[in-house]
Amino acid sequence: MNPAEVQSGFSLSAEKRSHDPTVRVFYYTMHNRFIAHASLTVDAKERSIVWDTFCPVGMDGVPTRNGIGTLAHIETMRSLLHDEMIEPSVSEFTVRHRFPALFSLSHSRWKHLRAMNLRPALWTGMPLPEYALRSMKFGETKGFTFPEEELRQVEEQSKQIDENRTMLMKLLGRV
Repeated sequence: MNPAEVQSGFSLSAEKRSHDPTVRVFYYTMHNRFIAHASLTVDAKERSIVWDTFCPVGMDGVPTRNGIGTLAHIETMRSLLHDEMIEPSVSEFTVRHRFPALFSLSHSRWKHLRAMNLRPALWTGMPLPEYALRSMKFGETKGFTFPEEELRQVEEQSKQIDENRTMLMKLLGRV
């Protein structure tokens, strides 16, 4: 499948857990066939998003090495950019990966996250707009397309975060 076919056959749905509304569970399908699920914890008080799990399942008969995992990753971030709990202060949220789970990542997943330029998010966290932008830019190198307006908005949010970070570093005398 080419990137356009992958993107057109892919869908994502999300739900909050009734017993814990901070947990978002994402379900991924390809041509209406369930292929993976993930869970993330959104902590509004701490302004953090922790990627807890990503579990591919039911991939028998689904061609691999065509960017489905990359697209799942990107679409999860795009969904979070519009989450009602996050959206009002999207630039204040950071994304990181659950620490113990890092040690169970396969070598190929480590390489994939490194290729996406997301290594800082694994340990210390990264602002959500920057994380989403890096993910989307990587997706574009794989042939995926995203609405120009959304890319522009995320780039602007990421740029503003960089400017704020630089200003803070100057105030602290570290630049």
